[in-house]
Formats: sequence, structure tokens, C-alpha cells
Amino acid sequence: MKNKITVFFILVFVFSTCFLWAGGQDEESPAVGTDEAVTLHFWIPGGSSTQDDYFQQVGDQFSKLNPNIKVEISILPSDMAGINQKLNAAKLSQTYPDVFSSFLAFMGPRGSKGEFMDLTDYFNSWEDKDDILDATLNMGRYQDKLIGLGYFPTPIMKIYRKDYLEEAGLPAKGAETWEDLMNIALKASVRDSNGDLVRAGIDWPSISKGAVNIEVLMRQNGSKIIDESNQVPAWTDPGAVEALQFAVDLWNENVSFPHDWHDFENHPFVNNRSAMGNIMLPMYVNITKTDPEFTDKMFIGPVMHRKEKWAFNGYRFFVIGTDTKHPDEAWEFVKFMMSKEQFIERFQLIGLPPSRKSLMPEYMVESPENPMIAEHMKYGKGASIVPWSSIYYKYWRTTYEEAINKIKTPEQALKDFEKNVLEEMKTFNP
Repeated sequence: MKNKITVFFILVFVFSTCFLWAGGQDEESPAVGTDEAVTLHFWIPGGSSTQDDYFQQVGDQFSKLNPNIKVEISILPSDMAGINQKLNAAKLSQTYPDVFSSFLAFMGPRGSKGEFMDLTDYFNSWEDKDDILDATLNMGRYQDKLIGLGYFPTPIMKIYRKDYLEEAGLPAKGAETWEDLMNIALKASVRDSNGDLVRAGIDWPSISKGAVNIEVLMRQNGSKIIDESNQVPAWTDPGAVEALQFAVDLWNENVSFPHDWHDFENHPFVNNRSAMGNIMLPMYVNITKTDPEFTDKMFIGPVMHRKEKWAFNGYRFFVIGTDTKHPDEAWEFVKFMMSKEQFIERFQLIGLPPSRKSLMPEYMVESPENPMIAEHMKYGKGASIVPWSSIYYKYWRTTYEEAINKIKTPEQALKDFEKNVLEEMKTFNP
């Protein structure tokens, strides 16, 4: 299969080398809308060395095709706090980037402040607009405005150990329902003679950073979580309460070790201490590239459902700063970054799935696991795009922990959560 997709990629490259990858200009064309050289500032959160090297070089690739546009790349800190600090300082000093690779979490708070340009008109005139996945486009909208184009999907997937499931007499197919999940977690747990957990049946969050895992359950159970059309929380409906109750019940079965699932090096699943884990796509790709032997022991499970199928799928987006002096040139660069060739290059270097419909068939046959990854993209949704997300996560930190530690019932914890959020929203100034 790898030979097949490699041939496909080569053919696409050969047929496109005569044209500007994103815009269709020939290689010697001047920068769009100008006879003079302009400089675009592109900011990207830091990542792996391979990822950073790719983005450092991509500006030169673009400038060779657009000699009158120079792209200066700045690698930012990888953490949200560090990035926020940089963006706030840039806003004050009027040095905001022309193009920025934005986390989903920035889209609401910064999109509501008008920091990101509305790309709707540019996008509607783009000849490739119909090739972008619908789910990708929907996540880049804020109040009916397209403010970002998603290029970096980061679904969170359930992964399983084939050998541990076999030991427990379970089929290697993963959980499709909540009942399946509970059954696997119970049967795959291994305890010593004193009943103490030796190997976990599942990695289930014990602290509030695991909020997204509970959000997925709530969406699967028909809850909106947040009513984005009315910009209000919606966490106290029966679907949300039942989902949090299930999460509490699962935790209190003592089938998981306490852990922070963002701490990848100490992830129980990665350290052979769990039969089932939650893992982000970049982490999964890192395992497959560095430890093929471990890769052979694991598999990605299907998207679970109850009333509906839902998964969590975060994204990074290309956005254009509202204050840019070169919007046409910035859009040309975004188109270049959203071109088939750049999606192919990112897939080959860092394993990122394409957000283009035309590339998905070849992606699906590249690896046995890719159809499952694509399913998580199809049914995935990231955090809701609201300007007050900082308030939301602030109170969620205690809500989940109060529930799993039986300080409050799930219903009461969610009622208090919603009350606190609504109260603080009265004085919230985005």
C-alpha cells in the first residue's frame, strides 16, 4: 500500500510543479497585488524538531514560487500560556503576525475580539473550496464567519493492547458502546492477591485535565454541552448528568491508575500498565515512528456511540491577523499551505491526515489504522468556540473532581458549575 500512495504523491507533485501550488500562478509571477516585495510574518507554535524544521523551510518554498513575497517564520513556545503572552504583547506593540497557526482554544476568545480576519469572501472565490472536508470548515467558524482553515487535526482516540485483551478473553475490536467500555475496563484489569490494581483496564482521567473525555460522553448522550448559537452553557440536561454519572461509576470501579493523560512519558498505557488508553494523534504517530514493536501490540478502537456517534477532534488553523497590511498576499500563503502538495508533505513528515476530500481515499489505504483515524475526524468535534472558554475550564477543574471524589452528586456538581459560569459571565469582558 505504501508504494501505491507514494506513486500517487509523486504524480501529484509532477503535474503541479508548473503551477503555484495554492493559486495556479506560474513560478515567475510577482507577488499578488503588488509590484514591490512584501514581508509576511508567520507564527507557529513549537512542536517536534521534524515539525519545526518543516515550517522553517516552508517559507522558502513559497518565496521561490512568489519572489516578491518573503515569509519570516517565528517558532513560538508550545504551551498556550506562552503563546498568549506573545500574542498579547504583539497586539499592544502592533506587531501581530500576518498569518498565525492557531489552536482551537484561541478561536473563540481571540475570534470574538476581532483579531482574526473573516476569510469567507476569499474562501468562496477559491477554486479548491469544495475539496475541504465539511467537518474541518465547521470548526473554523465563529458566529457564521469563517475565521480559520483547519490543517492539523488532533483526534483523541481509544487505543487497546491486543495481548492484554486476549489474556482477558476479550476480542480485539474495542468498545463501541458505554457498556462495552465498562466491560473491557473491568475484565482487563489485573489485581494482586490483596485486590490492589497491578495493571489497569483503562486509563481514565483522575484530574480535570481529562475534561474532553467527559465531553465526548456527554455529546454521545445527546447533550450540547454548550449552546453555541445562544452562547450559553448547557450542562445540566439529562444527557450530561447521565454521562458524568457514568464517568464517576467507571472511576470508582478502581480500574485506572491516577495520572495526567497530558503527561505522555508517564502515560500508563505507554508504560505497559494499562489495556486501554486515550491518546492524541501526534502521540500515536510518535509511537509508530519510534517503537514499531510496541505498535504491533496495539490498535485504534472505533468511535463510540450511545444516542449519537461522537469523538473529540481538536484542530490547528491557519488564520490571518485582522491588522495585516497584506491580506491578499497572506491569503496566497494560506492557500499554499492548504494545497494538496503541502498536505502530502506534512503527512509524509509528521503523519498528519489531510483535510482534503480528494486525498482521503489514498490516505485510507496507506495503513490499516487510517480508516479509524479518519472516522475520528469525521465524527470528531473539538472544544466549543466561545469567548468565555477560560471561565468554562476554570470551573470545570473542580466540577469533575468533586463528582468523582463523591463530594457532590454529578447532578449537583453540574448545577453548581452552570450557576458559577453564568454568574461570572455577567461581568465577563472578552
